[in-house]
Amino acid sequence: MERTIITESASNLRFLGRRALAGSWLEATMVVVIVALCTQVPALFIDNFFGKPQVIHTQIAGEEVDIALGNASALSGVFTMLVMGAFALGASRYFLALIRRQTHSAGQAFSGFEHFGKAFVLMLLYSIFVFLWSLLLIVPGIIAAFRYSQAFYILADDPNNGALECLRLSKEMMRDNKFKLFCVDLSFIGWLILAAIPAGIISGAVSVATDGAGINFFVYNLIMLAASAPTYVVTAYMSSTQTVFYEMVNGKNFVVQ
Repeated sequence: MERTIITESASNLRFLGRRALAGSWLEATMVVVIVALCTQVPALFIDNFFGKPQVIHTQIAGEEVDIALGNASALSGVFTMLVMGAFALGASRYFLALIRRQTHSAGQAFSGFEHFGKAFVLMLLYSIFVFLWSLLLIVPGIIAAFRYSQAFYILADDPNNGALECLRLSKEMMRDNKFKLFCVDLSFIGWLILAAIPAGIISGAVSVATDGAGINFFVYNLIMLAASAPTYVVTAYMSSTQTVFYEMVNGKNFVVQ
């Protein structure tokens, strides 16, 4: 597999990401929404009906206070781990088709289930590797996340690759490229903050409306998922740009026109 050292500026990479999204913003955002709903809503159901209440005992102004964090269940984590790999693969296949001007549709978000086993193993190994590096310090964990960031694109390009091979190839491709991708992702921070404002306003409004009495965490999280709609648009923008990055680091000749 070819490897290219990326020298393109973050702004030019974002430009290419926007150009690829022309005429497909709604469809690409729907892919992000599908992934979010299919991974988070079932997990919320599991936590709500099978989880145990989580409470933090702390002191505020010298008084003992119990802060409810909602229900939590290990089953929701198991569910997320089971399906997240397939959805990550499906999203990767969609954005690769988008960037390459191939036939694409929002339904491709589910296409990763065609290779469910490999996608699950890849996500499991990716999570384990990043977690183990994070045990050293936060920074090594972040570096590991960028080191293996191309693994699902590699699997999407060639499903014959094994999970370990995808991670190995990603590690090779990202040699001398990790900081560039970090800078590209960091360049979206302003958009992410702006997109999060509606959710912040709605969260505050819910708190005021309930007069501090709180609200069912399941209902609250569903409301916040809906309030995060602008964030889904920015995520689609980021995903398109990150896919352009993969194409370039993989040796494809992308040029800004």
